Amino acid sequence: MSYFFQIAQMKTEDMDDLSLQNVVTQVTATMVVDYRDKRTLKTRTITLTKPTSASSFTNFNDLTEAQVTQWVENTLGSEEVTAMYEKAKSRLDDIIDSRATNTVNTPPWLTPSGT
Repeated sequence: MSYFFQIAQMKTEDMDDLSLQNVVTQVTATMVVDYRDKRTLKTRTITLTKPTSASSFTNFNDLTEAQVTQWVENTLGSEEVTAMYEKAKSRLDDIIDSRATNTVNTPPWLTPSGT
């Protein structure tokens, strides 16, 4: 599969009960699919599971794109990621194939100029 996610924005909340600030609770991510020399995008907002302890918490300023992308993929699950990718490919196939079969022709009742 040829795709990647771009993280567009992240929603954060403070969790006073765990003494955590800026906990990422929601991510808006765009799946970018490159297929048949074309590109399409699908944006999803994903709600993340809130942490139950501070033990594996990463401070907001220390987050990496790769880490947040992994959260997105884990939350969606491999079946949903594959379905998103296949749907995007199908959409591109439809667009590309319709362009290939549609041609512009002069109506038969018009005489080309100069003849």
